[in-house]
Amino acid sequence: MRKAFGIGTLALLCAALAVGTAAFAGGGEECGAKSADAKHAKHECNMTAEECAQEMQKGMATRGWLGIVMDHDPSGEITINKIYERSPAEQAGFEVGDRIVSINGVEVGEKNHDKIYGNWKKSKIGDEVTYVVARDSENVTLKATLAKMPETVLAESLDKHMKEDHTYVKK
Repeated sequence: MRKAFGIGTLALLCAALAVGTAAFAGGGEECGAKSADAKHAKHECNMTAEECAQEMQKGMATRGWLGIVMDHDPSGEITINKIYERSPAEQAGFEVGDRIVSINGVEVGEKNHDKIYGNWKKSKIGDEVTYVVARDSENVTLKATLAKMPETVLAESLDKHMKEDHTYVKK
């Protein structure tokens, strides 16, 4: 079973990151994500909405949060399209339009999907993560110390997931 990841799929609880997210606010395993194409598939959940929300909340209680929203294109490129105020990403100097090249030395792309997703699943509040981003015509190295996801962002992510991505599959 492929796992969806990143902020888009679970609102950076499933795009998040992405890589989400690689220490984003995203990931997909909490709800038992099923996907043939992790970058583009509709998220299906074998849990009720309440069970899914509880699992997402539990997962984000200790997982590190960067504070970005990103887009994935078909080639696997990840572009930052939002940075939360007072987030680790803002403090580290991320900018809207940055394209993530690598995370802790692991190149972003389909070939490293499982490694990046696994690292994101292990990320903890307080972890320092090194990102290389492409900005204009150069690469920039940024270091961010991951934080706890604010309750308002978690609520926003849950709401977006339930409206856009959550599909309860009856057994």
